Amino acid sequence: MGRRIRLACLTLVALVALRANAAACSCIPSGPACQAFWKTDAVFDATVEAIGPTSGIDDSMPELPFSRGKLVKLFVRQSWKGVEPGPLEVVTAADGAACGYDFKPGARYLVFAWKRPADGRWSVSLCSATREFDGTGPAAAFLTSLSQPPAGGRVTGSIKAFERRFDPGNSAVERPVDAVVG
Repeated sequence: MGRRIRLACLTLVALVALRANAAACSCIPSGPACQAFWKTDAVFDATVEAIGPTSGIDDSMPELPFSRGKLVKLFVRQSWKGVEPGPLEVVTAADGAACGYDFKPGARYLVFAWKRPADGRWSVSLCSATREFDGTGPAAAFLTSLSQPPAGGRVTGSIKAFERRFDPGNSAVERPVDAVVG
């Protein structure tokens, strides 16, 4: 009986210790490209040339100061914001649990990056709108529209109707508006 209790206690202590070291990426979704564009320092179309470890201890995730990062060498094909076409290096955390983006060598991406204040390096995260990219789709259409002369204004977002009811037992109702004619 004493042996079982000791084994159960040891197992419980091990589980608690392991749980304390576990980390998982948690972030607010960046939204579509037309929203994420305005919240980031650089937006560009790039192909991955090489991936390697960053040198030494990396601070790509300040909340995880001892996590190692990855250095991703890219070739920027086209830029809409923040960087020039040509070779560029970005850093990301080593794995998805630390919010690192899983770049693949030779793949093409639409990259949303920010400049780290600590060292001026470009950084990419799983929480950014970065995604594989083939130059088509809604993100490509939005980015193409940026280089066209404006035909008036540009509005992005969503419209919701909010109805407050004051009779007992009824609460406020919020619903999306399907179409707006301007």
